[in-house]
Amino acid sequence: MNAPTRRGFTLIEILVALAVFGVLSLLAYMSLSQTLANSDMLGERMTRLQSIQKTVSYLSSELLQVAPRPVRVELGGVPLPALQSSLASEFALQLTRGGWPNFAGAPRSTMQRVAYRIEDGDLLRYHWYVLDRTINSQPVGTVMLEERLQSHLPVPAKYRRLGRPVAAAEFAGSLADAGGIDERRASSRHRDHPGSRERG
Repeated sequence: MNAPTRRGFTLIEILVALAVFGVLSLLAYMSLSQTLANSDMLGERMTRLQSIQKTVSYLSSELLQVAPRPVRVELGGVPLPALQSSLASEFALQLTRGGWPNFAGAPRSTMQRVAYRIEDGDLLRYHWYVLDRTINSQPVGTVMLEERLQSHLPVPAKYRRLGRPVAAAEFAGSLADAGGIDERRASSRHRDHPGSRERG
């Protein structure tokens, strides 16, 4: 009795199987690559959104905590007002704010001088450790928003008169990758007043 004939795969069948496997592998790679790219893009957008929210929060809180305290500058120049906004000066926005925490109980004021300016499209925040500066007083800079900032930091004239606490703060900006920012916030001491309103 003859033994049964064992038939293997032909060359064509092997080539077809390899081709199908290659196509499936390519599709899986493309899908994984797209998923990773989307994950990176979402991560970048989330980081960007957090930076914008942080910047808006800083600006809002500091404008609402403005203290009526002018500061003396180096070499006895003309004192700077408590709140100043001018594109012609070194900083687009300068102000003296209250509420600077002092958990360590250091011998310093709870008021702080801060300033903002735009350098090469980046929004930078500066602060000083003393209010009345000397020639050795150097500001500490922090990048708040990186690149693509397309506007200045206007402060309406009605907020420059500090006979009473600032009731509300409003500012607008434009980011090339995130559109416009239009923020209006009322002080907690004035939110219940009929003439005040808040828009996030």
